[in-house]
Amino acid sequence: GFSAGASLQRWNDAGQIRSTAVLGELGWSANNGMAASLLLDTRSLTLKYSAIVAGQQRERQIDFDGTGIGAEISWFGDQWNVGLRYIDYAYGRSMDRVRAVLNAPDTGRFPRLQLLIDSVATRAVGAPDRQLSASLGRQFARASLQGDWNLQRDALSGDEFNSFSLTHGYEFSEQLQIDTTFGVSTGGYGGTSAFAGLALTLRN
Repeated sequence: GFSAGASLQRWNDAGQIRSTAVLGELGWSANNGMAASLLLDTRSLTLKYSAIVAGQQRERQIDFDGTGIGAEISWFGDQWNVGLRYIDYAYGRSMDRVRAVLNAPDTGRFPRLQLLIDSVATRAVGAPDRQLSASLGRQFARASLQGDWNLQRDALSGDEFNSFSLTHGYEFSEQLQIDTTFGVSTGGYGGTSAFAGLALTLRN
Protein backbone atom coordinates (compact mmCIF):
# COMPACT_ATOMS: atom_id res chain seq x y z
CA GLY A 1 0.00 0.00 0.00
CA PHE A 2 0.90 3.66 0.15
CA SER A 3 2.98 5.32 2.84
CA ALA A 4 4.13 8.82 3.71
CA GLY A 5 6.66 10.23 6.14
CA ALA A 6 8.74 13.26 7.07
CA SER A 7 11.92 13.86 9.08
CA LEU A 8 13.59 16.98 10.46
CA GLN A 9 17.31 17.52 11.15
CA ARG A 10 18.77 20.64 12.76
CA TRP A 11 22.43 21.50 13.34
CA ASN A 12 24.20 24.35 15.10
CA ASP A 13 28.01 24.39 15.05
CA ALA A 14 29.04 26.99 17.67
CA GLY A 15 26.92 29.57 15.85
CA GLN A 16 29.15 29.40 12.76
CA ILE A 17 26.95 27.04 10.76
CA ARG A 18 23.22 26.55 11.25
CA SER A 19 21.34 24.06 9.12
CA THR A 20 17.76 22.83 8.89
CA ALA A 21 16.84 19.96 6.59
CA VAL A 22 13.33 18.54 6.06
CA LEU A 23 12.94 15.30 4.10
CA GLY A 24 9.51 14.24 2.84
CA GLU A 25 8.78 10.81 1.42
CA LEU A 26 5.81 9.35 -0.45
CA GLY A 27 6.03 5.63 -1.13
CA TRP A 28 4.27 2.56 -2.42
CA SER A 29 5.00 -1.10 -1.71
CA ALA A 30 3.84 -4.35 -3.31
CA ASN A 31 3.22 -7.80 -1.85
CA ASN A 32 6.31 -9.21 -3.57
CA GLY A 33 8.64 -7.00 -1.49
CA MET A 34 9.23 -4.26 -4.06
CA ALA A 35 8.91 -0.66 -2.86
CA ALA A 36 9.39 2.75 -4.49
CA SER A 37 9.40 6.26 -3.02
CA LEU A 38 9.52 9.85 -4.21
CA LEU A 39 11.78 12.10 -2.10
CA LEU A 40 11.74 15.84 -1.47
CA ASP A 41 14.58 17.36 0.58
CA THR A 42 14.59 21.07 1.49
CA ARG A 43 17.65 22.65 3.13
CA SER A 44 18.20 26.03 4.74
CA LEU A 45 21.69 27.07 5.84
CA THR A 46 23.17 30.08 7.63
CA LEU A 47 26.94 30.66 7.51
CA LYS A 48 28.95 33.15 9.55
CA TYR A 49 32.28 34.26 8.09
CA SER A 50 34.78 37.06 8.54
CA ALA A 51 35.60 39.86 6.10
CA ILE A 52 38.27 42.58 6.14
CA VAL A 53 36.56 46.00 6.22
CA ALA A 54 38.72 49.17 6.47
CA GLY A 55 41.61 47.07 7.73
CA GLN A 56 39.54 45.40 10.43
CA GLN A 57 38.07 41.93 10.59
CA ARG A 58 34.28 41.99 10.79
CA GLU A 59 31.74 39.19 11.21
CA ARG A 60 29.27 38.69 8.37
CA GLN A 61 26.38 36.30 7.74
CA ILE A 62 24.91 34.78 4.58
CA ASP A 63 21.83 32.59 4.16
CA PHE A 64 20.98 30.24 1.34
CA ASP A 65 18.64 27.33 0.68
CA GLY A 66 18.05 24.56 -1.82
CA THR A 67 15.70 21.78 -2.81
CA GLY A 68 16.50 18.18 -3.68
CA ILE A 69 14.22 15.87 -5.67
CA GLY A 70 14.88 12.16 -5.98
CA ALA A 71 13.63 8.61 -5.76
CA GLU A 72 14.36 5.38 -3.96
CA ILE A 73 13.65 1.81 -5.02
CA SER A 74 14.13 -1.23 -2.81
CA TRP A 75 13.31 -4.91 -2.45
CA PHE A 76 12.81 -6.79 0.81
CA GLY A 77 12.93 -10.57 0.86
CA ASP A 78 12.81 -13.13 3.65
CA GLN A 79 16.59 -12.97 4.10
CA TRP A 80 17.99 -10.36 1.70
CA ASN A 81 17.23 -6.71 0.98
CA VAL A 82 18.65 -4.25 -1.53
CA GLY A 83 18.06 -0.55 -2.12
CA LEU A 84 19.10 2.32 -4.40
CA ARG A 85 18.54 6.06 -3.82
CA TYR A 86 19.33 9.19 -5.85
CA ILE A 87 18.68 12.86 -5.03
CA ASP A 88 19.58 15.87 -7.20
CA TYR A 89 19.77 19.34 -5.59
CA ALA A 90 19.31 22.86 -6.92
CA TYR A 91 20.16 26.08 -5.05
CA GLY A 92 19.44 28.70 -7.68
CA ARG A 93 20.96 32.17 -7.31
CA SER A 94 21.54 31.71 -3.57
CA MET A 95 24.52 29.44 -4.29
CA ASP A 96 25.97 32.10 -6.62
CA ARG A 97 25.96 34.54 -3.70
CA VAL A 98 27.80 32.07 -1.50
CA ARG A 99 30.43 31.43 -4.18
CA ALA A 100 30.92 35.18 -4.61
CA VAL A 101 31.54 35.60 -0.89
CA LEU A 102 33.88 32.60 -0.80
CA ASN A 103 35.98 33.97 -3.68
CA ALA A 104 35.97 37.63 -2.60
CA PRO A 105 39.46 39.05 -1.87
CA ASP A 106 38.34 40.53 1.46
CA THR A 107 36.88 37.27 2.81
CA GLY A 108 38.86 35.90 5.74
CA ARG A 109 37.66 32.90 7.72
CA PHE A 110 34.93 30.91 5.91
CA PRO A 111 33.28 27.69 7.16
CA ARG A 112 34.55 24.56 5.46
CA LEU A 113 31.36 22.78 4.43
CA GLN A 114 33.51 20.19 2.70
CA LEU A 115 34.68 18.90 6.08
CA LEU A 116 31.09 18.47 7.20
CA ILE A 117 30.01 16.70 4.02
CA ASP A 118 33.05 14.42 4.28
CA SER A 119 31.75 13.15 7.61
CA VAL A 120 28.89 10.67 7.50
CA ALA A 121 27.71 11.90 10.89
CA THR A 122 27.23 15.47 9.64
CA ARG A 123 26.85 15.21 5.87
CA ALA A 124 23.21 16.33 6.16
CA VAL A 125 24.55 19.71 7.33
CA GLY A 126 26.26 20.68 4.10
CA ALA A 127 25.12 21.64 0.62
CA PRO A 128 25.27 18.57 -1.63
CA ASP A 129 24.89 18.86 -5.39
CA ARG A 130 23.82 15.25 -5.81
CA GLN A 131 23.64 12.11 -3.72
CA LEU A 132 23.68 8.46 -4.78
CA SER A 133 23.52 5.59 -2.31
CA ALA A 134 23.08 1.82 -2.41
CA SER A 135 22.53 -0.77 0.30
CA LEU A 136 22.62 -4.55 0.62
CA GLY A 137 21.47 -6.43 3.71
CA ARG A 138 21.17 -9.97 5.06
CA GLN A 139 18.76 -11.01 7.80
CA PHE A 140 19.47 -13.91 10.16
CA ALA A 141 17.43 -15.38 13.01
CA ARG A 142 18.00 -12.49 15.45
CA ALA A 143 20.87 -10.63 13.82
CA SER A 144 21.36 -8.68 10.60
CA LEU A 145 24.18 -7.25 8.46
CA GLN A 146 23.75 -4.15 6.30
CA GLY A 147 26.31 -2.67 3.90
CA ASP A 148 25.92 0.89 2.62
CA TRP A 149 27.72 2.95 -0.02
CA ASN A 150 27.17 6.68 -0.49
CA LEU A 151 28.51 9.03 -3.18
CA GLN A 152 27.99 12.75 -2.64
CA ARG A 153 29.26 15.85 -4.47
CA ASP A 154 29.68 19.21 -2.78
CA ALA A 155 27.79 22.04 -4.49
CA LEU A 156 30.40 24.67 -3.54
CA SER A 157 33.66 22.93 -4.38
CA GLY A 158 32.57 20.13 -6.74
CA ASP A 159 34.54 17.62 -4.64
CA GLU A 160 33.17 14.08 -4.51
CA PHE A 161 33.06 11.94 -1.39
CA ASN A 162 32.61 8.20 -0.98
CA SER A 163 31.60 6.49 2.23
CA PHE A 164 31.36 2.78 2.99
CA SER A 165 29.83 1.35 6.14
CA LEU A 166 28.77 -1.97 7.66
CA THR A 167 26.05 -2.18 10.31
CA HIS A 168 25.48 -5.17 12.57
CA GLY A 169 22.08 -5.35 14.23
CA TYR A 170 20.98 -7.64 17.03
CA GLU A 171 17.42 -8.02 18.30
CA PHE A 172 17.37 -8.83 22.01
CA SER A 173 13.57 -8.94 22.03
CA GLU A 174 10.63 -7.66 20.01
CA GLN A 175 10.95 -4.38 21.90
CA LEU A 176 14.74 -3.87 21.99
CA GLN A 177 17.35 -3.78 19.19
CA ILE A 178 20.92 -2.46 19.05
CA ASP A 179 22.83 -1.53 15.86
CA THR A 180 26.60 -1.02 15.62
CA THR A 181 28.10 0.74 12.59
CA PHE A 182 31.70 1.00 11.35
CA GLY A 183 32.86 2.68 8.15
CA VAL A 184 35.24 4.94 6.25
CA SER A 185 34.75 8.13 4.24
CA THR A 186 37.19 9.17 1.50
CA GLY A 187 37.74 12.06 -0.90
CA GLY A 188 37.74 15.82 -0.97
CA TYR A 189 39.29 18.23 1.48
CA GLY A 190 39.29 15.93 4.49
CA GLY A 191 41.02 12.91 2.95
CA THR A 192 40.14 9.59 4.55
CA SER A 193 38.41 9.30 7.91
CA ALA A 194 36.93 6.44 9.91
CA PHE A 195 33.68 6.58 11.86
CA ALA A 196 31.55 4.45 14.15
CA GLY A 197 28.02 4.67 15.50
CA LEU A 198 25.70 3.02 17.99
CA ALA A 199 21.89 3.06 17.80
CA LEU A 200 19.37 1.75 20.30
CA THR A 201 15.80 1.10 19.12
CA LEU A 202 12.86 0.69 21.50
CA ARG A 203 9.51 -0.51 20.09
CA ASN A 204 6.17 -0.19 21.79
